Amino acid sequence: MDKKGNSITDSIENQASLKNYKRDIFFIIIIIILTILFPFQGIYYLWGRFNLMLHLLVIGIFPIMILILIFTFASLIKLIKKNIRTNHFLIFIEICLTTIFIISLSLPLDKKLNLYESHPFLCGYRDRIRSRLDIQAVREWMKTYSENYTDESKNEFMDEYISPDKIPDCLKPIRYGGVFTFSKLPEGYLSINQGCGGGFIHWGVTIGMEDMPFPDSQFYNEHGILWLPIAPGVYVEMD
Repeated sequence: MDKKGNSITDSIENQASLKNYKRDIFFIIIIIILTILFPFQGIYYLWGRFNLMLHLLVIGIFPIMILILIFTFASLIKLIKKNIRTNHFLIFIEICLTTIFIISLSLPLDKKLNLYESHPFLCGYRDRIRSRLDIQAVREWMKTYSENYTDESKNEFMDEYISPDKIPDCLKPIRYGGVFTFSKLPEGYLSINQGCGGGFIHWGVTIGMEDMPFPDSQFYNEHGILWLPIAPGVYVEMD
């Protein structure tokens, strides 16, 4: 009975120890993933690639940082606690990785490594538009849409919201995440604009004809607006 009882006790202790190991290993994996996503700005690129609300990511960073600090502090307590039954090496690795993660947040690693041409969110959004949009099909639809306007469309300037029932199939691949407007500038340029975001962050895409000029870079720089070209007359922007 004693041997059997000892065997059961050892099995329970081994299971408890294994749980501690799993918890530590899981935390290490999470820290490594966060280091890739945040200091290297990968999370912002992915957010733009799926055209998700950037506000949620900005707000969500703070509770993530707090949780990491709490878990790191708990790991430090476990490391210095006497008679602890867990792997000291794993806990030490947790603390080291967390320190590296926190320090790396203050370093512009993405800029030093030239990972992105502009803000990683805008790069992701640009790649989303580039991979999903048939620009020529949109331009053909723009000509048809303009020709079928009423007399009001002959005005020099127009900026009209496109209702959901009028959105063509060529725009539906990028439909999620914003509203479309059809614009006609005094110079005669036609364009489709998708506006996304709100509050303190806005982004979108402008789809014009090939001869439509790109934005005035100096004006955009002075007003803190970022933009990236996709094709002649087509670009994304963010402020």
